[in-house]
Amino acid sequence: MGTYPTLMHRWSDELCNPRILLFSILLLMTVAGAFGQKAQPNTSWEEKPIDSWDAEDVKTILQNSAWSNILIGKPSHSSPQLGTVVYESRAVFTLRSSLIVRYAMVRSEQLKAKFDSMDTHGKVEFGKKFKPLLDCALCEKFYIVAVWGDSDLLRQAGRVKNRAQNIYLSNEKGEKRELANFSPKNAPDSEALFFFSRFDANGKPLIGPENTTLTFNFKNESGDEPVINLLEHVQIKVRDIVREGQVIF
Repeated sequence: MGTYPTLMHRWSDELCNPRILLFSILLLMTVAGAFGQKAQPNTSWEEKPIDSWDAEDVKTILQNSAWSNILIGKPSHSSPQLGTVVYESRAVFTLRSSLIVRYAMVRSEQLKAKFDSMDTHGKVEFGKKFKPLLDCALCEKFYIVAVWGDSDLLRQAGRVKNRAQNIYLSNEKGEKRELANFSPKNAPDSEALFFFSRFDANGKPLIGPENTTLTFNFKNESGDEPVINLLEHVQIKVRDIVREGQVIF
């Protein structure tokens, strides 16, 4: 597996030069070491060049991987008229600042736009359009968590920010990063984004490859919706998001 941060930096640097823009797209949509290799049937997405990821690979990364998962709850409601009714609530929880997630998002857009059959000009324009997503300047300063789910609270920035001290990332040592900023859902299928400072006052990140656990904490309050209940403690095993000695988040 290639070194993802190195690929990220090369994308940023080389896209500034339009003469090598297309080459950069092709290079950086390919995992280092896998260039030119043909993916075999049933090959894991991690063993494929990025430009060979298909829709199922992208779906796996964005819904069922170490970086993104579907949270499911079965809350119940009781009333004299209906008795006890059990229903299902869902949220998609994603480590949005992960470069792997950003690659998957861009590859998803490529597949929708039929990027592989575009001419050179089309690919160049596509690369320009999605360069900010891959560059993600905010990802250098913040851990970003995305949550998709049906929730009125996630549409209201003020209410969420008022609870900032009870929304934080923590590691197994009890070290924390409180919510630094929040971007609410602005459409039915959009995500809410939670921002947490990556570094402390001494420039140390919250998690490194030596850590064991990362937890997203959202202290519940009375009356919170089922989707918010799912977010109270979301735990990630750090070893699962480490590649080549680096935390990919």
